Amino acid sequence: DDPNSVQIDLPAPELRPSEPEGICVYQGYLFYASHLSFLVEVLRGLKAPPEENLQAQGAFRRVWEAARAETQRRGWEQVCLFRFEDSQRLYQATYRLARNNALAKTQNRAMQLINSLASLVDEEGKQTVDGRLLPPYEQVASYLQPAGTVVYADPGGWFALAFVLGAPEETPPLSSGEAPAAKASSETPTKR
Repeated sequence: DDPNSVQIDLPAPELRPSEPEGICVYQGYLFYASHLSFLVEVLRGLKAPPEENLQAQGAFRRVWEAARAETQRRGWEQVCLFRFEDSQRLYQATYRLARNNALAKTQNRAMQLINSLASLVDEEGKQTVDGRLLPPYEQVASYLQPAGTVVYADPGGWFALAFVLGAPEETPPLSSGEAPAAKASSETPTKR
C-alpha cells in the first residue's frame, strides 16, 4: 500500500534442467534461490496470507529461532545473510531418482558434489549402487532435518555458520528395502 512501491507480477517459469539461479533484493532483503522459479514462488509467498507464508511454517521458525539464538550468543548484532533449507523437500526428488537408479539426472548441487567424490554414477551414467535396495523416502525423511546458514561480516573478514537441527528423539529406526529377488520369493504363489 506504499505509494512509492512498484508491483511486478511475473509468471512462474517452467522448471527446466538448465534453469538459472535467481537472486534479487526485495524490501531490504537479499533473496537467493537455486532455481529462478523457486525465487518467484518465495516472492509471491511474501504477499500470501500468513498460513501460506514461509514464516508460518514450523521448520522455518525452528531454524530462524536457532539462528537468532546463536547470533545473540556470539554478539552478532546484524548478519548479512540467513539461509533456510527444508531438507526433506530439498532431497525428496533426488532420493526418488536414486531409488529408480537414475541419480545421474539429479540437479541438486550437493548430490552432484557427493557423486563426484564418491562415484555414485560411473562414466557411462549408470548408478553404481542399486537404488531399489534403499528404504522408502517416508522412512528416510524423518532423518532429514531443517538446516540453516548465517553469514556475519566484520572488518576482519566473513564468518559463516552452517547448522542442521537435531532429529526428534522419537525417530523410528531405519531399515533397508528388500532385495528384488527376496521380494519376489516372498510372494505367495497363486493357484490357476
